[in-house]
Amino acid sequence: MIQFNEEEIQNFKNRLKKNDAILSYLKEKVNELVKSGIKIPKEAMATWAHYYYCPKHSVSLNFNINNCEQHLCPVDGEILIGEPYTGAWWRILNDLNAKGCHYFGLLYIFTNDDKYLKLAEEILVEYARNYPTYEVHGNIPYNGPGKANSQTICDALWITELAYGYDLIKDALSLDVTVFIEKSLFKCCAEFLKEHRSNQIHNHEVIIAAAIGIIGILLKRKDLISFAVDEKYGLKYQLQNAVLKDGFWFEGSISYHGFALYGFFTFEKFACNTNLGLLKLPNYREMLKFPFKLMEPDLTFPSLNDGFYANGIAHMEYHYEFAYRLYGDKEFGWYLNKCYKDNNRNNNIEAFLYGVEELPPMEEITLGNYHNEQGSGITVLRGTMDKYLLFKHAPYGGEHDHYDRLGISFLAYGKRISPDLGTTGYGAILHYDYYKNTGSHNTVIINEDNHAPATTKILKYEVEDNSILIDAKTSWDNTYEPLDSYTRVQWNTKSYEGVTMRRTIKWCDNYFIEVFRVSGVKNKTIDWVFHVAGELKDSFKLCKYEGLFSEKAPFKYIENIKVQKPLDTVKSTFIIEDIEFNLYSYCKGSNVFYGKAPDNPSTKKISYIINRVMGLEAIFVNVFEVCKENEGFIDSVAFDINTDEICVTIEERNGNINSFYI
Repeated sequence: MIQFNEEEIQNFKNRLKKNDAILSYLKEKVNELVKSGIKIPKEAMATWAHYYYCPKHSVSLNFNINNCEQHLCPVDGEILIGEPYTGAWWRILNDLNAKGCHYFGLLYIFTNDDKYLKLAEEILVEYARNYPTYEVHGNIPYNGPGKANSQTICDALWITELAYGYDLIKDALSLDVTVFIEKSLFKCCAEFLKEHRSNQIHNHEVIIAAAIGIIGILLKRKDLISFAVDEKYGLKYQLQNAVLKDGFWFEGSISYHGFALYGFFTFEKFACNTNLGLLKLPNYREMLKFPFKLMEPDLTFPSLNDGFYANGIAHMEYHYEFAYRLYGDKEFGWYLNKCYKDNNRNNNIEAFLYGVEELPPMEEITLGNYHNEQGSGITVLRGTMDKYLLFKHAPYGGEHDHYDRLGISFLAYGKRISPDLGTTGYGAILHYDYYKNTGSHNTVIINEDNHAPATTKILKYEVEDNSILIDAKTSWDNTYEPLDSYTRVQWNTKSYEGVTMRRTIKWCDNYFIEVFRVSGVKNKTIDWVFHVAGELKDSFKLCKYEGLFSEKAPFKYIENIKVQKPLDTVKSTFIIEDIEFNLYSYCKGSNVFYGKAPDNPSTKKISYIINRVMGLEAIFVNVFEVCKENEGFIDSVAFDINTDEICVTIEERNGNINSFYI
């Protein structure tokens, strides 16, 4: 066995005598496979798990291991049949089989029960029997094909779990069986993965290289190990070239940051008892430290770019059990203690296999502000009442970017006041049609077209006694240097040629001010967009808007549009349970629209406010305030706009008058 030595195996068994919760956990995880019987596809039937989403609601369908023909929508109970759902069902089953093989292997070495050995062997032998004749298939945009599944990365994820399981039981198998499995499954798959790994920095290439490296170790193939670890675009290259200066994965998503770590660490865990790992390189530690810089007040992480809120407390401990054992950093231990405050560590397989035996208590860590100009390009400002403002002045992140240069998101009082919506499954209609677009983010959009990649710079960052000022600029001026990574062109370059956007934020805790300037536009619509997770309080007369925005994504999803007749200043109030969010906007020469569009999940709605200007340039000035209902700090706001300077005068309820010059 490669991944664990005899001393480690004996230690596992000794610990199980004191607490067998892990055995119960593993048995529960494989229970469906045991009851339903092992089903291995005879042909290449599996496609893409992201297709397993309801086309109406963009939510995941309910998976039933005993029914590959009927697929239930959890929202309205509709039964969906045929493709693409059946192919996605087989992809999910392949994943369950592979993970089941791994867990059966663990149960075998923990219990010596031959039942689990036979189940793991059955999975491996049946896949070895069928994999060589699986037809290469795929056609997932910008992804290599698969054999067992429809993407190269999916075959890599699948074979990695099978390799972990095989390593655990190999010594108990006959020579004929091991030769057959290694030749027909692992060697065949490694050659396929090697052929289809792409020359780019990308999370896919990490996962694929890790799988090839694991098979190389398993088969004692130095050529595979060298290809996976040392060659250009291998693991070492990805670690040194795809991690930004402050430790963030270049794709700009905490979800993919964690996914890249997952790929790296599957290799490192398997190679831990060899001399083939990369744990001495510094970037792992920097990657592990980075998420704490962006952590939200409830200890989850923002859903930047193609991100999912699920990658919060419930999942990130996966990385930090192994990391804390390796490095012992106090923030890793602190975070694990937080994760297990309401969760049982005794039945956590990561903690059992890769963590320290006893997790010591840790001193509390205070999350602070964060500002970065040359790496991630993200600023986080924190305040009282769990106020949290994230300002994204980040570089373009490739195919998983959301085209939201100079975007912001805002939380307070434990509520997502104006969150980044993240996304849903990539096979769901709303992924590309709604969530991924500039117009579903809190920024400015030209001609209702997505931002093209551009260069963003920080002009100023000043910390004063009671405030912070940050000033950033994005310019579409041909200075952008393309990424060494494939991408999907989902923007209109012409709409942004020669455009400059500049967002200046003055953070004062009780409220914050922004000035958003846009110039160089070629007489197109200029929309300042902001969404709020609350209901608009109609304190003024709105007119039903009979016209329509265009049918471009995502504005076509905005419903019940109403318009505010032009005024110099508009106050918009939104109610979020017992929280009041007030937005004071300078609106001279513009129209203000209100509407509703999908939240995430899309079964809910979120409120939108859009300030629209037609012309060559625009200045949007806003004051944001959040408070308990009817307990606001601001009494009135006045705007004075001239060529050289913008003055925002705020009269507070306590009588103080503050004037801010930008």
